[in-house]
Amino acid sequence: MGLFSKETCAFCGKEVGMMHRSKLQGGDFICTDCKYLTHPFIRIDHLNKESAKAVMEEVARDESFFQAANFRETTRRAAGKRYTFYDDYDAGLFALHTPETEKYKNHPIFYMMMVRPFDRNLAFSLQQGNTTAMPALSKSQYEAMITLEEKKNADGSPDGWVMKMPYFREHMNIEIRFPQNMKEDDVKYWYSTVRTIIVNYNTSTARLKMHQTNLYQTAGAVLKAAIKGEGTEAIEEKVKEGIETANGINDGTVKRGLFGRLKK
Repeated sequence: MGLFSKETCAFCGKEVGMMHRSKLQGGDFICTDCKYLTHPFIRIDHLNKESAKAVMEEVARDESFFQAANFRETTRRAAGKRYTFYDDYDAGLFALHTPETEKYKNHPIFYMMMVRPFDRNLAFSLQQGNTTAMPALSKSQYEAMITLEEKKNADGSPDGWVMKMPYFREHMNIEIRFPQNMKEDDVKYWYSTVRTIIVNYNTSTARLKMHQTNLYQTAGAVLKAAIKGEGTEAIEEKVKEGIETANGINDGTVKRGLFGRLKK
């Protein structure tokens, strides 16, 4: 395999050169076109062929939900580029459109309550069904996690800003870069809006805990179905049940019973 050799994409079979491919875990390659069917904020080089395919299927489902949902929009523009934060506060969901995402085919859906650093021990505990909710964080802790930093060139001149948002998913951190020619007031307004919505959602109380319980019960059910090899239809049914429960929480038809159990 030489520097300028072509490799076959593990998904579409196209042969591509070094500038138009990424290497997956396990030695397979994915071409740029197929990479744009995955997730803009996930480290593609940390995925193998099977997990990359699962991400493709996931974001395709997210796109269907995105098109059907009624998100609010907060938009700012710079040099022909659009920065949009979509939020559904009641459901605790958000999506993004930035220069980092615009080449990707689908809009991934994010959960506001999962804006926090990834913890491998906690993730393992949740997968095993040992807990159904994330530990609570204070408003100041959430505000400290979502950061905006001004970037500098080697000579100290301004080079734009970068907004960082930790996300509770392995191999994922959300980073959004704003160019130097974008108005500082627009950058700070966009950042402040995003941070305020997510922080306020994550520091509300009763309904948040119910959504947390539902989210991790759903995630646990999906994981068990996948491990047992129950197939796509069974997994989609678990996800559908989780969405129906989330809607019931918002509508008040789902209550919190003894030991935190959800009652319909």
